[in-house]
Order: sequence, then structure tokens, then C-alpha cells
Amino acid sequence: MSEVFETIKKSAHIAKNEAEKITKQVMEKSSSTLSQIKLKYAVKENELKIEELMIELGTHVYNEFKAGADLEGEPSDLCSQVDELKDEIRELRQKIAELKDCNFCTECGEANPKENKFCANCGNSLDK
Repeated sequence: MSEVFETIKKSAHIAKNEAEKITKQVMEKSSSTLSQIKLKYAVKENELKIEELMIELGTHVYNEFKAGADLEGEPSDLCSQVDELKDEIRELRQKIAELKDCNFCTECGEANPKENKFCANCGNSLDK
């Protein structure tokens, strides 16, 4: 009977050691995976910051263009394309306002009910 208990005790000890080894491996892999996730998050965070800075830079260049700065080449062409798209958006919004039988604010492009004297969005006078 004591041999049976001794065999069970040895088997339990071996199982415990294997479980500890597997647990250690899982912990190491989990730690590595977590580190990778943190690094990928940091990369994504920096990519988003770069995107924000590029937008800010583009906005600055565009504002300089609108203020009359002499931009040459591609920046000037890109700013002109932005102006064309903004004009097209304004025209489309005006058509939408007409279809809704609304007043169109020439300042912000918002559609307003006919009875409004001022734009509900920006406060601009809607009198023609």
C-alpha cells in the first residue's frame, strides 16, 4: 500500500513540476505578447501624431495660400484643388437647401428654415 502512495506522490510531484514549467512558458509568452502590443500601440500613437502634424502643416500652408502668400508648384496646385472642392461643396449644400425649401447661409453653408433671419449655426444674417 505504501508503494501505491509513493507512486502517486512521485506522479503528483512530476505533474506539479510540469505544470510549473508550462505556467512559466505561458507567462513568458504572455509577457512577450503584452510587450509587443504596447510597442505596436506606441507606434500607432506616433503615426497618429504625425498625421495630426501633417494636417496642421497642411492647414497652415493653405491659410498662407488664402492670405496671398506666393506658393509655387505642388503646394499651390493642391491649395487650388482644395478651393475647387470647397466651392463644389458649397454649391451642393446650396442645392440641398433649395430642395429643402430653406435659406442657405453664405457664411457657413448651413440650411436654415425660411423664417429664420439669422443662421442658426453661425449667426450670419440670412437677408438677401
